[in-house]
Amino acid sequence: MVFYSDLILKSFSSSNVPNLMIYGNQMINKLEILKEIISKKYKITKEKKIKEKNIEIIQTEIYYLFNLSSITSKNYSQFIEVLTKYISLKDYFSKNINKYIIFNNFTNIKSSIQNSLRVLIEKYRITSVFIILTDKLGNIIEPLKSRCLMVRIPLLKNKEKRKIFYKNIQTIKPDKNYDKTFDFIYNLNDDKIIKDCVENQLILENYKNPYKKISENIISLYEKRINKDKFKELKNISYNIIRYDLFINLFYSNFLELFLNNQRIRDKNKIDLIKYFANSEYNYNNSYRSIIIIESLLIYCYNIYNLSPSN
Repeated sequence: MVFYSDLILKSFSSSNVPNLMIYGNQMINKLEILKEIISKKYKITKEKKIKEKNIEIIQTEIYYLFNLSSITSKNYSQFIEVLTKYISLKDYFSKNINKYIIFNNFTNIKSSIQNSLRVLIEKYRITSVFIILTDKLGNIIEPLKSRCLMVRIPLLKNKEKRKIFYKNIQTIKPDKNYDKTFDFIYNLNDDKIIKDCVENQLILENYKNPYKKISENIISLYEKRINKDKFKELKNISYNIIRYDLFINLFYSNFLELFLNNQRIRDKNKIDLIKYFANSEYNYNNSYRSIIIIESLLIYCYNIYNLSPSN
């Protein structure tokens, strides 16, 4: 058993179960990992979706799950009201089981909301155990950190991913080049998902990097003269990047790579692009108007692409 799993399980067995703050790279599905660990300790037989004041909650016999990615200043008061209702309930499911409140996608929660949550966590510590899932510790206020046992989930190393691959593949062909397969599994960070994909050879054989496909689609639009329709397509791409909650760092890296490998782009422009991409990603992560940041990036890159001479 990996260290973090063992640590979380032991915390659940403690006579005074601590609040938990589980963190790690955004590519790690921390919620699924937590659910799997919980299932080793408790038997969960049903899951129910609840919606109150437009706040969605998933309830099981063991926990209430709140997805904080949809919580903003506009619905903050409704969220606090609904949350307070559930954490104040003295409805233990059985004598020896704690009631867990899970906050998923805590990464971009404003400090003012975090402070309100800190007060509630202190007040209702007797009735509930709180579990916070986040990508970045740097965005969490210190008073919250100090009230939690912090557990880091590390990325799987490529060596570990290859080990899972060789362990689960049915037949190994010594003369077969597995580079494409490894390109696929290197983008995964859950051993169960890697195992499932390795067992399904069709997925591996037809895999194409989605971030590269999006980037190539954008470049294909740049090849043609911009007009209202093309501009609308770029806006739609920007919207879909936000809508489907893509890993923005993977999109930025794949998109920038196409420019840096393109011979028609001058070296001076490549340097400017690197600086612009770095600033754009920073602004994206610190702005509440993300779609404007993406649209600006795509327009800037269009201008750079078409200012450069063709081969």
